Amino acid sequence: MKILITSIIFLLLTTGLSAQQDIMSKISNGFIRDNGLTDLKEISDLGLKLDQEYFGANLDRYADRTIEMAPNASFHKIGYRVATGVETIPGTRGRSTTYTIYEGLLELTWSALSATTSTKSIEEVSRERYRYLYDVEEKSNFVTDYVKNDNIEGSFIYSKKDNLIIFIILSKTKPETVRGTIIINLPESERSEFVKTFIAGTTFGPNTGRTRTGSTPPTEGITDSGTTRTGGSRTRTGS
Repeated sequence: MKILITSIIFLLLTTGLSAQQDIMSKISNGFIRDNGLTDLKEISDLGLKLDQEYFGANLDRYADRTIEMAPNASFHKIGYRVATGVETIPGTRGRSTTYTIYEGLLELTWSALSATTSTKSIEEVSRERYRYLYDVEEKSNFVTDYVKNDNIEGSFIYSKKDNLIIFIILSKTKPETVRGTIIINLPESERSEFVKTFIAGTTFGPNTGRTRTGSTPPTEGITDSGTTRTGGSRTRTGS
């Protein structure tokens, strides 16, 4: 099943895409704290580490984990912090919030919308893109939702049995779209809120101010009290 889902994701992300792009000149998102990972071993090692944490003994150790850096994609580390409690600071009346930091692996592709696609709603585009997933897993196992604001329309889908989130974002101001995957080992109760914040914080255009979005911290040099966790990823062939 994992191989089938991997193949479907490859089709979802590559169909109709243009030549190599500097994706970070096309979109801005406060979760993205780097210009992209380029070391295939680093990406692969992170993916394996995240998979081992999420799947444990159920990890498919025979799955093909070969990574190829497709010319129309980029990989990024991202982080998301979840408040886990409030503690009293010893010797004071102050209190501090404790967090768990979840690290994830993001894969992005950008493309210009065709004249036909640009007239479709996010619901129509999503139905076309996600329907293949139901061929390999029961529809009842999936969570799907939409995010809309003045600048974008987005959607996402994930299986309750997996650590993979698939998303599509359409610009309302430009004929452009971003597609991608996020693999992160968040508790299921936090997963939808995270991806909604990610999608809502996406804008089309370069990030000149590096504004942080939502509750995401940097993935390096974290000083918040709490525990840092890696958030899952199966690395995949292609993009």
